Amino acid sequence: MVEDKRFAMVPLAANRDPRLSLRQLKTQIAICSFRKSADDFCIEAGRDEIASRCGFNSSTVSTATTELQRLGWLVKQGAGGRAAGGAGLKTIYTITVPETVSLSGTVAESETVLKSGTVAESTTVPDSATPTVPDSGTPLYTKKVNRDGRVSKPSNSEPEGFADCWLAYPKRDGGNSRTDALKAYRGRLKAGASPADLLAGVKRYAAYCTAKGIIGTEYVKQASRFFGTGNHWQESWDSPSATPTAEQRPKAGDSRVRHGVAEVFNDVAGWVLA
Repeated sequence: MVEDKRFAMVPLAANRDPRLSLRQLKTQIAICSFRKSADDFCIEAGRDEIASRCGFNSSTVSTATTELQRLGWLVKQGAGGRAAGGAGLKTIYTITVPETVSLSGTVAESETVLKSGTVAESTTVPDSATPTVPDSGTPLYTKKVNRDGRVSKPSNSEPEGFADCWLAYPKRDGGNSRTDALKAYRGRLKAGASPADLLAGVKRYAAYCTAKGIIGTEYVKQASRFFGTGNHWQESWDSPSATPTAEQRPKAGDSRVRHGVAEVFNDVAGWVLA
């Protein structure tokens, strides 16, 4: 078996929360293993991907993430599950940390412990130990946990429409910082753009990239630039026309400026950055 040398950046407070079962904690660790940096609190992953990292099946992961959201450790966006073709659908998980967790009692000494030395997942906290998460939220994102245990939408996390734009944005080869894209997206909202218009722009650009055959290449713009002050999201992004005739085809060395970017034609690679 190949040794897995990856690490997970997990909030230390999770280890001190007596409400978390072993199953919930392992699921939280698996989700955190998708983080790319210390300030990356939003990850996108499917249940099967998470399950492969924590050793559970996908239904167990679904149950555990729902419980983690109820306890204030996660905010889930997206239905997840599977598409019609059987492919796993992605869910966006926002990692949150309850500011404090006060217990009116202690974990019962009668916790079930297997003879093999492992703590059973059936470990319980007595009813007298009522967990309380204050409304003051979390140091990562400001959120509320209602009295019935449901988590309200984070008020200072991602603005309306950004998650949909990110999911629809064409994949590219190379860096594409979600944090930078979010910052640029907020700037466009502040400048008066609507979430619907921004999403429409993303869909036009995605269709254009598909028609050009550049999905998954470095020729796809970084999202931060697309949502930047150049307002590329407002462009029409008309799909390429039908195959040009021999006379219309560019020749090696021909140059052009398209969408503000200088390009030169190469017989092998086509239009490339000048």
